[in-house]
Order: sequence, then structure tokens, then C-alpha cells
Amino acid sequence: MSGLGELGEEVAKAIALHPKRGSTRVSVLLRSRKPEQLSKLEQWNASLVVSDVDQSSQDELAAIFQGFDTIICCVGMYSPPSMQIKIAKAVLEAGVKRYFPWQFGIDYDIIGRGKAQDLFDSQLDVRDILRSQSSTKWVIVSTGLFIPFFFEPAFGIVNAERSVVTAIGDWENELTATNPENIGKCVAELALVDTDVESVVYVSGDTISIAKLADVVEDVMGKKVERVLKTVPDLKQELSKSPDDAMGKYRVVFGEGIGTSWPRAASYNAKKGIETQSVADWAKKNLKVHERQRHTRTEQARSQCLTSSPASAILKQEGAKPGFFGQHRPKDGARPSKELRLVQRHLKTHRTFPTARSISRAMSNFDIEKVRSHFPALSGKQVYFDNAGGSQVLKEVIDSIVSYLSSNNVQLGASYPISQKSTDLFYEGSASVAKYINTAPENVVLGPSTTQLFRNLSISLYDYIDSDSEIIVSLLDHEANIASWVQLAKDKNCKLIWWGAESKTNPQLSPSVLKGLLSPKTKLVTCTHTSNILGTISPIKQIAETVHTIPGALLCVDAVAYAPHRAIDVQDLGVDFYSFSWYKLYGPHIASLYASPSAQKHLRTLGHFFKDTSSLENLLGLAAANYELTSSIPQVCAYLSSVPWSQTSEYEEQLQSILITYLLSHPDIYQIYGEPTPDRSRRVPVISFTVKGFKSKDVVDKIEAKSDYGCRWGAFYSNRLAENVCGLDPVDGVVRVSLLHYNTKEEVEGFVKVLDGVVRGSG
Repeated sequence: MSGLGELGEEVAKAIALHPKRGSTRVSVLLRSRKPEQLSKLEQWNASLVVSDVDQSSQDELAAIFQGFDTIICCVGMYSPPSMQIKIAKAVLEAGVKRYFPWQFGIDYDIIGRGKAQDLFDSQLDVRDILRSQSSTKWVIVSTGLFIPFFFEPAFGIVNAERSVVTAIGDWENELTATNPENIGKCVAELALVDTDVESVVYVSGDTISIAKLADVVEDVMGKKVERVLKTVPDLKQELSKSPDDAMGKYRVVFGEGIGTSWPRAASYNAKKGIETQSVADWAKKNLKVHERQRHTRTEQARSQCLTSSPASAILKQEGAKPGFFGQHRPKDGARPSKELRLVQRHLKTHRTFPTARSISRAMSNFDIEKVRSHFPALSGKQVYFDNAGGSQVLKEVIDSIVSYLSSNNVQLGASYPISQKSTDLFYEGSASVAKYINTAPENVVLGPSTTQLFRNLSISLYDYIDSDSEIIVSLLDHEANIASWVQLAKDKNCKLIWWGAESKTNPQLSPSVLKGLLSPKTKLVTCTHTSNILGTISPIKQIAETVHTIPGALLCVDAVAYAPHRAIDVQDLGVDFYSFSWYKLYGPHIASLYASPSAQKHLRTLGHFFKDTSSLENLLGLAAANYELTSSIPQVCAYLSSVPWSQTSEYEEQLQSILITYLLSHPDIYQIYGEPTPDRSRRVPVISFTVKGFKSKDVVDKIEAKSDYGCRWGAFYSNRLAENVCGLDPVDGVVRVSLLHYNTKEEVEGFVKVLDGVVRGSG
């Protein structure tokens, strides 16, 4: 391996001391012989190879590498971008069996080319070089930030000295970080144990939002910190003033939040049971030491500070006695001292610290034009208000599909380079789904639709359900999450129990009602996360907890109408089965289904007899996941990472508020179905209503006849909800307006005017 810096030392030590090392020869390539480094190598029974990687040619490096089976590169932070390409080519020239390139960072595939940090393009070049050949196996270990980097003042997030935490991009921006010691353990395991791995491997010591990081810092330091927000435009403006600032480039990339985080639960270390240090644990151990050192330095400098500080100058000017700022703390109920009052007055009048911008102000700056630029269809006249039926597709997704069909349209699993690349693209697509919902890839299967996946699941559950079982099915669901279970109950001759609601206009799935339906015989409960008519958000986490009070009972959730509006964490929800369609989420016409590891034990395989059953894909997939569509999903995930959910949900709340407020202001004309509020904690912008004296079909026909608005009427495959719960004509149903964050305020206001004209006869 090359390098013995912060990371290189931990990797070398972990490999050298690994119990599976055996007789493996370990050598470290360094620029020179330093006594302290030689001492460490001696302790680890490792040898030294002296060479300057920067100055050596590709051929010279290849000559050195020829004597080794595995090369692990741990140098490159301050080297030119071309060096990593040179090293990779030297590795291939030498015929090395396995290579770990210096890519211990973020997900360059998702980030893509042309970003602020130009070094990333060369990292993608390295990946292309490795993927285009088959002689040398490669392992890329994505680790996120090194945890200590969070606390480097130069990086610009945590400044413990000044008690300031700066959010880059957004407070809810999540970043993955791992301690170098833990990275070393993972690399050693990959190098010595999991020798067949050839892929991108994700390691995560912790994945944490910057808001949570600020909470950690406050908890450890025992005091409040100043919270400052720097949006991506702010970061780019700073970089424009110092275009060669390497840290500034990193801040822009991490602020954009694309490819910079993945769930710890799905990481290599989590699956292998390798213990890692969290950000909070690191901070408790290191920030306290920092604070003690700072306090000592402060006390030593106290006399100088007292006579030269601005606060002291103000006190002297006012004739007050100088003192150490922060020590004049009045007793409870006592009036602050003159000294403290003077300093407080001065700080109020002459504030020098920047103040954190509120989240609400950030929302008001929602860049709708930038959002819309990602969707080619929005450049036309049509106004899309039927998004619950299917969203518009990202340009990046379209380009990905075209690229795949143009260059990678071959069968997977062959040994030739294009097939290997296509295989990588397919499995990266599947892995991105897993990462997005916070699970491992083996717990995810893709298929043509949620309807099809639920049908496959119901067949796979045949052996788990018997005539003594009970299945509880929600009446508020799309038929996709009803028909399969009705058929299963019929085939197994078991009891089917309907879970309904009392209200006709605002029906909700109540955990307390569900509790009364459960029995020791309950094997399966099915429900929706959000109805595609009502838009109401169901309390899935509480429902899951209620279901699981019955041993062996499973919960299956349809999230098709929920997924376009909120982030998804299946671990946090506690569900057993969870499905949604990516064509509702700016992607291609493909769907995904999650099954928890414990639930998979109850499934029988639908696959060929010679296929292993270690993954949900092999259990239920039936080779139905379209290659080019699956490979485009990382583009959807990248986009979703670039626009924080906190922004989209608040923006959508503003949009739906316009329409809902109008409908509620005319109760004699309109009847809303679902939560009669724009509150985003209770509903998503799927807004359904009827117009008194009008058929829903006629209202939509008139709207479309006089405008470019495209909305829908009907029951939208939720016929049981429309007829049996809401008491509606299941054919005519409701008028449904479904919005997404690419719709505009002007579009919604225009729709209100058109609708008002239609119902008042002017249309």
C-alpha cells in the first residue's frame, strides 16, 4: 500500500494486525525513511518501499507494483488530479490482481462530472479505467468525510473555538462521516476476508444532518452555539471570489448534498458487525479535550484580554470596573451588574457576529426556475396538475436511459467489459433504491409496477397464510393493495377483515380502530401511507407498532402517493413490506418493494430452483426489472438529494394552501375529501373535491376546454374508498388536483380563477 498519513496509518495497522493476515507480506510505499515511521513498520512486521509517487512515471510505478497482489492507495489529498489516473494505469500495467484506489470519500458516480471540485472528474476517470477492463479486480470504499474533518475550522462547519456551527446548503443536509480508524478496519476486512468483492462499497460511521451535528456540539460543550446558514448560492459566491480555494470547492459539493450521504444501516460495516465511532462519540472524546485546552489558554491570557478587549474599552469609557466577560453572572432575580449591562447594551447596538437565517426565509427563496429546468416537459403549454397519476421525468433520467440503450444494451453477467459495466449500472440502480429508503440492497426488489409487486408478494406468502389466518385490509387503499389480498384470502379460505373509517369526507386510518380488529390469528395487515384521493398522511409508525403487538403479524404499506412528497426511512417506520412507483417520483415506469429481513423468512421463492434465495430480487423479481430503467434510478436519487425535503414540503404546503383556502371559503359550493387543511404534517398536495350541482367529469371537461390545465376526475382505482367509505359514485368520483414542487404559485392561482369561472357559469 502507499501512504502513511492519517488514513494510510490506520489501514496499514489494521491489515498488519488483522487475525486473518497469516503469512501475508505487507509493504508500505513512502517517499523517504523517517525513524518514527520505520518504528511503526517494525511493530507491524511490515516492510518499506521507498519511492516518490508524485515524481515517478507510470512505468516506474508499474515496476514496483509488479511484486504485489493487492495495491491500496492512501495518498492523493494534495496531489494533482492526474496522479490518480497515473497510479491506476500503473496498477493495470503491472497486472496487479486487486486494487483499492484513493476514493475514500463520496459517491462520485451520483455526483457526476463538472462539479465545483474539479478533482472529482479525475476520480470518475479512474472508475472508467477500472470498469473498462477485467484483469484487475477493484474495490472502491466510499466513506464520506473523515469525522475529524467536521471539526476543522478551515472546512467551515464546526468552529469550536468560536462556538459556531455553519450549515452548508441546508440544516437538514445529511452527510456521511467515518473515523479513519474504522475505515482501516473495513479496508482490512475487504483486503483479507471478502476477497471476492469487486464493487463500490459504502462505509458509514455515522450519517448525520448538520442540525443534529449542532445539537451534538451544544450537548458536548454544554452551551449554545451560534447557528449560521450558508446556502449553496452563498457558497458559490464565496468560491467565485477565491476560485482556487480547495476547501471552498469541497463546501459547495457537500452543500449541494448530492452523493454525500448514505444510511449507516445499509453500510458494509453494519452488515459485517464492525463497530464504528459516531460523530457524537468522537465529539465527546475530543471536543472536551479541546475545551479544557482552550480554557487553559484563556486563563493564561486573561490579564492581556482585560486591558485590550473592546468590552474593556467600553467599560472604561463608561467609568465601570473592568472584568472578565462572562463572569458577571447575577444571582437569580438580581439586577445585572453595571458592567454586564454595559456590555449587553454594546453588543445589541454593535452586533459583530452573523445571525443564522431562518428556515422560513430559505423557503421563500425556493428556486422554482432551477427546479423546473430539470424537467423538459414543463417548457410546453400544458400545466400538469395530474401528478398523482405520474410525475414528469427528469432530464437526467431521460439522458441516462438513452445512454444505456445507446452504449450498454447487452445481457448482464457476461465477462466482456460492456456487460460488466451494464451489470454494475443495474446493481448500482438497485443499490441506490436501497440506500434511498435506508436498507440493504438484498431487501429490495424492482418490477414494472406496485400492483405487480404486491401480486408477486401475495403469491410468495401462500405458505404463510392458512385457513385459520386472518387478513386485515384497509378500505382507504388503491386496489393495488387490496385485490391481491382478497384473492389470497379466497384461495386460502381464511377470514378477511375490512378496516374502514367513520367519516365520509375525512376518513382516516386509526391505530385504535385497528387494535380492535387484531386477534392472535392476524397474519397480515395492509394499508396506505397516503390515499391517492384523500392526500391524508397515515400514522404508519404507530400502525406498525400496533400490528407488531401480535406475534407474527406483518404490515404491508402502499406508499405510491406518499413517496413524491416526503423522505422514506423503512427502518424508522418499522414496516415489513413497503412499495412505491418511481414514475410518480420523477423517474421511469418502474416500482420497488422492500421486505424486512425478518419478513423474508416467511416468503417462498418464485424464482428458478437453482437460484439462491439470499436476496428479495431472487425471491420475487422474476427478472422483471427493466435494465435501462433500473440504471437510471441513481439520477432520481441524486436530484432528490439536491433539493432538501424540508424545502419541498414547505413549498408544496404554500401551493396547496392557495387551493384549499379557496375551496374552504365556499362551503356552499365545494366539498373537500381528506384533511381540510394545508398543514403539511397532515396531508400532501393531492386535493380532491366535488362541486355541488356538477358532475366531476363535467367540471374537468370545462376546465380543460378553456385552459391548459390537466387534472382528473374519477375514483383512481380507489373504488372501494369512493363508494363504500365516502358514499360517492365510484365512476364519477371526485375532481382531483395533485401538485408537485415543480408547479408554481401562478399556476395554482390561475387554476383557482378558471375553476371559479366554471362553477359560476362564466366558463
